[in-house]
Amino acid sequence: MDPKPESPSARGKGQRSVVVARLPTQQRVLAASARSLFSSRSDLPSFAGTAHLVVRMFAEDSLAPTHTPDDLFSPVNGCRLVAPYHGGYLIEADLEQLGRLARAIDNPVNYPVQADISRVESLTPFSPADRARGQSIDDLWQSAPEEDGARLFVVWLAPFRTRQARELLLERVELLSQQQILLPTFPHTRLLSGPTGPALPGSVDSSREVASAQRQSGIARAMRNYRNTGVGRGTVRIATREALFELLASGASYRIDPVRPIRVAAPGEGAHPTTPVNVADAPIVGVVDGGLHAPSYAGAEAWRARKFVTDAQADRVHGSAISSLVIQGDAWNTNRVLPDLDCRIGTVQAVPARNTNARIDELDLIDHLADVMRTHPDTKVWNISANQPGASPDAVSLLGHELATLSRHFGVLPVVSVGNVSPSGTTRPEPPADCEAAIVVGGRQANASGGPAGPCPNCLGGPGPDGMLKPDVSWFSELRMIGGVTDTGSSYPTTLVSSLAAHTFANLRNPTPDLVKALLVSASELDEHHPQLGWGTPLCFGME
Repeated sequence: MDPKPESPSARGKGQRSVVVARLPTQQRVLAASARSLFSSRSDLPSFAGTAHLVVRMFAEDSLAPTHTPDDLFSPVNGCRLVAPYHGGYLIEADLEQLGRLARAIDNPVNYPVQADISRVESLTPFSPADRARGQSIDDLWQSAPEEDGARLFVVWLAPFRTRQARELLLERVELLSQQQILLPTFPHTRLLSGPTGPALPGSVDSSREVASAQRQSGIARAMRNYRNTGVGRGTVRIATREALFELLASGASYRIDPVRPIRVAAPGEGAHPTTPVNVADAPIVGVVDGGLHAPSYAGAEAWRARKFVTDAQADRVHGSAISSLVIQGDAWNTNRVLPDLDCRIGTVQAVPARNTNARIDELDLIDHLADVMRTHPDTKVWNISANQPGASPDAVSLLGHELATLSRHFGVLPVVSVGNVSPSGTTRPEPPADCEAAIVVGGRQANASGGPAGPCPNCLGGPGPDGMLKPDVSWFSELRMIGGVTDTGSSYPTTLVSSLAAHTFANLRNPTPDLVKALLVSASELDEHHPQLGWGTPLCFGME
């Protein structure tokens, strides 16, 4: 979720909520912290007299939403809760009111305030280390890709309630840009028209290229959105470690992530099948991948969006493989117990091959997907068999967050691969598999009868950030595909779930993404969530 200056509701705090044994100690600790913050307020990064502070709760008994400390950190005491944050909460505080907060801690007026005091472990500044999500400057720096003598980061601007504070923050961002602590970025990819020839029904018919130089920089985008909505983030270049620390210390950012590449696990190549597929009335799945480059499947392509990456940059082999499985996965895998669910596809060519130097700006990709979803409102299921290396297993990624926003706004269901085991040693779902609105798909092996069996050792498992139960479901990760090749990875079971989800949408009277997701989960065979299998396989057959 985006940090936003609104207090979560917490009900039911009374005398029984007070941890009596801790109350006197925590009164002394928290009152001293409030007074210390007040005395050093001139050293804290602030905007219009307000700053962000971190409240951490006692992990053993105080993390439930019913213990949200909004009776103590309330507007009466010059505070407002902004968002949950790593074992506690981020709060916005009026620095001149910290003395009042200290007095409220010394003399709590009711049981809810006493309960809050007894359950809050610490009150500290929102430090550069907090803004870096616990990573050291060196680790954060080394994990970011290089470009033009600098490194690439996504900067999330700090949220504030008042317009005055937001305007002052934008002035600080402008100053950081003038000081060249923040350097602008412009996308390397261009939106290109599709191939020449007759346009597909429903396709965007435009031959005009949108040049990178005519598009807004990441800094300008972040500032524009922040001014309009109070939420802003963008891709920037930072030239040195020292500049990175200055940005963290400035208070202008809530969070800084290294830019992450979007990648796929590329399958082998082979000849295209010659038999056309009759899918004229089949439901449509939007396939966000390397594009469709198999002439034999042209008749199954319902629409084609403008290319986000060129043919030279795109992972064409993987895109065609994924498309073939979405269209007729069961026909390619006659030795697997699979439902006969043919689909049409909409093609979004947006994933570059590993061996190209194409850099994908995540926010530009999201803008492109939003445009395509707006153009094709009848396409309700979107297959994304591509992942990024995760920056932090405990924080929802930019791509996961934005994909959830698109899902809610357009009423669509993303179906996302959980990610593959790699030499980096990652064990948790890779973005955007941390998208709460998506069906995240893990991999599993097949038994001797062709039915689902145990977890696939090549596919990642859960949980996601904050204990998110991901993956949601799982299916066969070793599949045969276009050209007759066989490959293994989490990309491939994702296509099977996408096809099933599209048919589920088509057969319901008033379908919603949440309803379809719930039906697929409830149709799976496991009684409890498995970290690699999720809730199992929808329409599960042939279990031993």
